[in-house]
Amino acid sequence: MTPASSGFTSKPSKLTGSRCIDELSKFCTSFQERRSKVTDEVLDHFMSPRSLLGRGASADTVLPLRDEKSTQHRVGDSKTPGSKNQEKKLRKLQLAAEKKLQKLKDKDSAGITGDDDDALHQG
Repeated sequence: MTPASSGFTSKPSKLTGSRCIDELSKFCTSFQERRSKVTDEVLDHFMSPRSLLGRGASADTVLPLRDEKSTQHRVGDSKTPGSKNQEKKLRKLQLAAEKKLQKLKDKDSAGITGDDDDALHQG
């Protein structure tokens, strides 16, 4: 199918404007017909409160809590204990703690206390 035979052209013309008007008028007419079929009974049905379903049960039903085992260890979860990501994170935290401890030991061996350190920064 060529662009000319489908009615679409690359250049805007009066035909595209009239075609747009025709499509909009068809849409508006069909919308008005559908809207005229809405009765007070249909409106009341849609506006009436209904119970919602959550996990296959109505909203007023009390659902049991999930046990920790089922929520804690999910397949493919990167946060499960022993996973590669968790091991990396733990190792990183251990290294940071070791560095901090080493800095404190170095300060103590040099005889610098926290108060002396503050005095150096102020003066």
